[in-house]
Parts: sequence; C-alpha cells; structure tokens
Amino acid sequence: MKHTIKITTLLLLVLAFVVSCSKDDSTDSGGQYEAFAFQADEVINKVPQGLKNSDNPYAEDCYEAIEQAVDMSSFVALMEPPANAQVVNTKSTEGSVTYTWTETYDGQTYTYIWIYSDDATKNYYTMQIQINGGPIYNFVDAWEFKDGNKGQVKFNFNYIYCSYYTDYEFECEDLYWTYTWEITASGRYNFSYYIDSGIDDYSYSLRIDIVLEADGSGSIDYYSADELFWHMEWDSIGNGSYTYYYGGYEESGSWTV
Repeated sequence: MKHTIKITTLLLLVLAFVVSCSKDDSTDSGGQYEAFAFQADEVINKVPQGLKNSDNPYAEDCYEAIEQAVDMSSFVALMEPPANAQVVNTKSTEGSVTYTWTETYDGQTYTYIWIYSDDATKNYYTMQIQINGGPIYNFVDAWEFKDGNKGQVKFNFNYIYCSYYTDYEFECEDLYWTYTWEITASGRYNFSYYIDSGIDDYSYSLRIDIVLEADGSGSIDYYSADELFWHMEWDSIGNGSYTYYYGGYEESGSWTV
C-alpha cells in the first residue's frame, strides 16, 4: 500500500503542474476537436440529498468514496491543449490534430504531444510525454462516445514515478489509473475507478465500482488489493446499509436519513 500512496502522491503533483500550465487558457479548437463531455457533477447530482447530508459515519464514507471515484477534474483538464501549444498537423490534412508544448518542473523538462481523432461514434484523446529528451510514451489514453454516454480514461503513471526515483524497486512497466463509465438506456450510471498494482500478488491496489439508478438509489463496492473491503447500498431517499469485511470477520449495519 505504501507503493500505491507514493505513486498517487507523485502523480497528483505532476498533474497539478500540467494542469496549471493549461487552466488559465486553452487552445481554441477551431473545429479541430470536440471538447471532452464527461462531467462529475452529472453523477454527483444523482446522489440523494439525504445521503449527501447525512452525518452517519458510514454514509459519510459512502459519499466521500463516490466523490473520490468520479472526480476526474484534474484529468479532464488534460483533454484540451493549453494556449501555448503549437499545432503540428490539422485534422483536415492528417485525419487527426496534433499539438505540442514543452514545460519545466522540478528540474525536469517535459515535452507533451496531444492528439485528437474521431470516427463515426467516438472521440479519441491521447497525450504523449517525453521527459528530458528520453523515450516518448503515452501518458493519457481516452475515448468517449460522441453522445457522452460511455467512455474510458487511462493514465500511465509508472514511468513518471521511475523518472523520479533511481532506487525504484518495481519494473518500469505500463501501469494505469483508469476510469470507465456508461449510462444505460434506463438511466443507470455504471462507474469504475481503479489503480493497477504492479505487484504479482494482486491486480489492483484500489478499485471502486459504483451503480447509480435513475431514481438516485445505488450501490458501491470498495476493493483493496483485489479484496472486497466494504459494500454499501442506499435507496432513492438516502437510507442505506453497509457491510465491512475484515478477513473472516464482517461488520454490517444500516443508517436512516
């Protein structure tokens, strides 16, 4: 778990830097790309007010986990190039549009290559990164249906970690921080958020699966190291129940709003 905490902290620091380079102004798309449609508020607004406002500690854990899972604000900011990005090629000539820019942070030089393409049903977003003139690799890979009802965002965090720590004990392989979502025809919202472990003993350091029905009722499963740590569910008002799993021991209960 210490490995996961270090990676998460570093990635957030790097993301804070990248976003700071982008948030003041973004490039005018000029019709070259479609803006990323996912909005966390659309998910949060489905959650019953009773659950949001509850002072029950289990209900608070539940709502905080939902907020954590769907908060892609830092990542979504990377779905547009900043104002200082230079156009390398345009969609009309290459079938995709590419921007590039370079920044320095903490003694490191980062070159970013941002690519957008689409087909009849999906928009595709890729951000590549090059650190100190080294190899270029994909930092962000994302796709989204044009109607915004389904998508995935993946962040390849491990190579950034490798570049900072010379005593890094894990192999420099592709490890991802991934978000997936889908809105069904019935209005159900399915959302998953997980972080690869890089360890043979388990696949994910953390995974959160959320189901939100159209009426606001739903459930959440919180996994740590591939094992279900807790499960919660709630009705359309916000009344809910929980089960925590501690090895062979379980703790269950409920709350009312």
